[in-house]
Amino acid sequence: MNWYENLYVGKNAKKKAASYIRKIEDGNYPLQIYLITFTAGDHDQIEIISPRNLKFWYHQKKNPMIAGIALGREEALEVLQQMVQDIMCETGGLDFRQFFLSETGQTDIV
Repeated sequence: MNWYENLYVGKNAKKKAASYIRKIEDGNYPLQIYLITFTAGDHDQIEIISPRNLKFWYHQKKNPMIAGIALGREEALEVLQQMVQDIMCETGGLDFRQFFLSETGQTDIV
């Protein structure tokens, strides 16, 4: 899996984040956990998904970068909001891909 080095973690997920990540890596998908990942398409830049979606062929083939993890959908939206604020402050825009590419030094995040 391709985890962002400075992973955004929701406040409720923070205590057990390492455990959640380990479980996801092992193919066990904790209930109520949501991931913020990058999409393969050109138009949508990010999406909030259940870790169970990672087992679908298009996620396995693309191996998208996981930029955030949260406990519950509402917290996932809060994490996404924090990401938007950070990117806006840093770049003055909302180009998620360009921001994370420059942060990681990778050539592609999906």
